[in-house]
Amino acid sequence: MRAALALTLASLMCGPVLAQNYINGNQLTEWCRNSSNLAGAYSLAIHDAFSVAARLQGTQQNAFRTCVPDEVTRSQIRDVVCAYLEANPANRHWEAPVLVFNALVDGFPCT
Repeated sequence: MRAALALTLASLMCGPVLAQNYINGNQLTEWCRNSSNLAGAYSLAIHDAFSVAARLQGTQQNAFRTCVPDEVTRSQIRDVVCAYLEANPANRHWEAPVLVFNALVDGFPCT
């Protein structure tokens, strides 16, 4: 499954998005509205990347830490990210990974 997500994301980079060098919140919002599977795959991939970065740092108190519970589903991650984008339209020009991270931190605060 992870290989399929990576392949999907890699194939996206070959399209028109490549010209802008990164995916921003406006693009991710369009995916939320029109292609929930794509929005979910992207959000999950970013979540996984931050999780790996946090583990590699070797501390629970680091800049990449999120507190998403293990029982949270992929669709929940997508829903939290998409809801955050809708609630924060002024920030949609930011890079999408930053917005996904902010959504996860906001949606699943560490206790």
